[in-house]
Amino acid sequence: MTDDRYRSRKFALAAVSALVSHIALFSGQLEGGTWVAAQTLILGMYNAGNVGERYVKPD
Repeated sequence: MTDDRYRSRKFALAAVSALVSHIALFSGQLEGGTWVAAQTLILGMYNAGNVGERYVKPD
């Protein structure tokens, strides 16, 4: 059984987005509240993508 959870485009996009927001936070481009909102949005979209994929994926 192969584990492809970390090889999807959804995961890569979420990981890159989180990395960019971390870099922006530590370089002073984002404030703490904005960073929290970005993380919430990133994780929410990733989870919605997972739910949507299971909904449309044939059994």
